[in-house]
Amino acid sequence: MYILAYALAMEYDQRKKGMSGGDRILIEISKELMRRGHSSLIVTSETGAVMLREYGIHQFLSIRGTSGPFRILKKIIRGSVTSLRFDLSNVEIVYSSSIFLEDIIPGLMAKIRAHDAKWVVGYWLFPPNPFSKENPYRGKMWLRGLAFYLAGKLSQFLVRRWSDGVLVTNNLDKEKFERMGISPTRILVLKGGVDGKACLPSTESIYDAVFIGRLHPQKGVIQLIDVWEKVSKRLPDSKLLIIGNGPLEDEVKARIRMKGLNRNVEMVGFKDGVEKMLLFSRSKIVLHPVLYDSGGMAPCEAMICGLPCIAYDIPELREYYPKGCLKVKPYDIEEFAEKIINLLTDEGLFASISTEAKKYCADWDWEKKARELEGFLLSLKG
Repeated sequence: MYILAYALAMEYDQRKKGMSGGDRILIEISKELMRRGHSSLIVTSETGAVMLREYGIHQFLSIRGTSGPFRILKKIIRGSVTSLRFDLSNVEIVYSSSIFLEDIIPGLMAKIRAHDAKWVVGYWLFPPNPFSKENPYRGKMWLRGLAFYLAGKLSQFLVRRWSDGVLVTNNLDKEKFERMGISPTRILVLKGGVDGKACLPSTESIYDAVFIGRLHPQKGVIQLIDVWEKVSKRLPDSKLLIIGNGPLEDEVKARIRMKGLNRNVEMVGFKDGVEKMLLFSRSKIVLHPVLYDSGGMAPCEAMICGLPCIAYDIPELREYYPKGCLKVKPYDIEEFAEKIINLLTDEGLFASISTEAKKYCADWDWEKKARELEGFLLSLKG
């Protein structure tokens, strides 16, 4: 099976690094499918090419001239032009790896040209309604959230009208597409994966809790600092580790200083591979305070190593993490802090949730996820 994938929305800062969940799925599944004898070519941006190369993927085409002002428009135009120039005679699957128009429109152009190819879209997140109370894009980020929402509406129309298959991360999103008229047989619920073999033996804990993810309004990281302020008042020596970077990095640092938590919160930026696993081995629990998301596989990377999780009780996480994760009423900072303290001080509760977490996430193997996707793609081909 030959797959032509579009990942033009992939952005990578070689100095700060960082990775979205959709990028992680593309990279890990691509490796597994290649091991299973399938071929692929990933069309990506200049910075995306750097990321792919660093993660051992060399079957890509880098589209130049896609940085700077109007970069999204440049990516759409240059990606679409590339689609028109390709020899698509051997392409069986066209894959758009994100919901962003720079991946959707070139993918659609390729699908139109490659008459027999099936167009599959990784629709990993429905943009939040900017007028809803769940909208995480507030204040100065509201206009960005509005643009994201409107672009999402256009991408949903294109997916509903022309796609042959859709990948989502939870059944709630699957039901949304079903209500749009897409057959359930054309939708695959594909949660992220983990590599359980990468876990390192637990060492003496340095950190009481760890957060891993993008520093983004959706992830609730600003509220997490307020939570940790309450934890540190009860447990003065408690320490929180923050792994990740993103647009709220400076704001998070400022809030840590404002709350006087420099001794209680440590930020280490983006970490991956052995470095990340070493930090997990030195941590006790993982916190996932997302306010709006389709699920999120980042905490599972820690849970597979035996770290219990605490998260807000939003519908997507109720499905994503039914075990190994204590739930808290959204925005209830007091309850979140109380759950952390209980988990850190109650050895029986800690052991029980830790065992649940490790057992539940053991099923999230990348090889298994690749087999699920392979079967789905072959079924679309007929």
